Amino acid sequence: MLSSVKKKHLMVITKKQENKIIDDILNLILIEFKGRTDKGGTHYLVHILHVASKVHRFGWEYYAAALLHDLIEDTDWTISLLRKEYPRIPISIISAVELLTKCDGVDYEEYIDSITYNRIARKVKEADLTHNMNVMRLKQIKPKDIVNLEKYRVALDRIIKFNP
Repeated sequence: MLSSVKKKHLMVITKKQENKIIDDILNLILIEFKGRTDKGGTHYLVHILHVASKVHRFGWEYYAAALLHDLIEDTDWTISLLRKEYPRIPISIISAVELLTKCDGVDYEEYIDSITYNRIARKVKEADLTHNMNVMRLKQIKPKDIVNLEKYRVALDRIIKFNP
């Protein structure tokens, strides 16, 4: 007999349930990113929706994780709070979001390495880095942006070349 924990992870989610979870996530990010802009002055939701649109073809879990990919890092939300407030979000999505969250004090290379072993996080980070490397999003390119571009290029290369 499967334990309740195992049953929860094996539970089949219907299309209607997927859509409800996506609706909940969209409502959450609309509230949390209301009025926020990126370095170029564009509404931050444009970045989130761009990343999500790039991974949607891989499945709804990728799309959901992409919608949430900056929530923990850029707001007061925590993984624990997300689990508590949205218990219907599958652990596969929560785990990817947790991996996509760069915590203070964690080496960037270690952070990227941890992402590569999760199929959802890997695809979302690839789309995130690709969009972050688009210098057309910036009002002007500063020396720090050049450093970040190289860091993102190296990280993207590692993610793309990863072969599980």
